Amino acid sequence: MKTEMNASGIHLHKDENNPETGGIWEDAGFCPPQCYLQLTEFLHITFLHEGCIPEYYLHEIIEMIRSPCNNGGFVVHDRKRMLCFAESLGIDVLSGDEDRIAAGITASIISDYLPPDGISSATEKMIFFNKNGLAREQSTLKV
Repeated sequence: MKTEMNASGIHLHKDENNPETGGIWEDAGFCPPQCYLQLTEFLHITFLHEGCIPEYYLHEIIEMIRSPCNNGGFVVHDRKRMLCFAESLGIDVLSGDEDRIAAGITASIISDYLPPDGISSATEKMIFFNKNGLAREQSTLKV
């Protein structure tokens, strides 16, 4: 039987300079837009707590992701590190487009937290990411 999680054990990392998952972005050589930082934090904390997360946290993260202050692009700090990281993930780096490479890395990191069958949405569609960071939806049948 699963016990109820203590809600005080989860906190939202509003300081983007010190997220729990910050090390992965240092290793990747770039920083994604704030919405991806928060999404990665959310998925990471959800994973640590076996999918159990307080409702207030979910609402707060959704509001942050929708916030207009989340506009912005990828900020590359170390291009060489980013390219090496991308190659280690099997992402094509020959195009040289930093945003495309960073988006592919970001999608790969996010997909590590998702089940291999994708994630269900309220519209009964599954969302999948390919190695280039592009999302696609596929309809599913209700059983």
